[in-house]
Amino acid sequence: MKPYMLFLLLLCLLCTSCAHKHAVIPDTPAPETIPTSPDASLASFIGHGAEGESRIFDDTSFGTSVTATIGKPYVSALGQSCRKAYISARSDKRLIAACRGEAQQWHLAPDIFVPGVF
Repeated sequence: MKPYMLFLLLLCLLCTSCAHKHAVIPDTPAPETIPTSPDASLASFIGHGAEGESRIFDDTSFGTSVTATIGKPYVSALGQSCRKAYISARSDKRLIAACRGEAQQWHLAPDIFVPGVF
């Protein structure tokens, strides 16, 4: 190969490698546009908070102005890490649980506790 051909080849490679590359737009929506359930922040609070800690939530499936108090942790029959929480909304008081799923996200467990009984 002649030296000027090698020079032209290297010049072409350099020009194409420095060319402006277009950003790839993902097909999936950004995380902030994915809707979350009204109980997602409640479940996260129960999972990450300290035992005895309380907080008032304005928008949950249990109603508005719901007070949640974190209870003791336990392991469910499915082997998931869970935590109890006591919630009260108006005259309704109940025991609920939040569990950590396979994706390590906290979610409210199905209601297995009798309403009104702590």
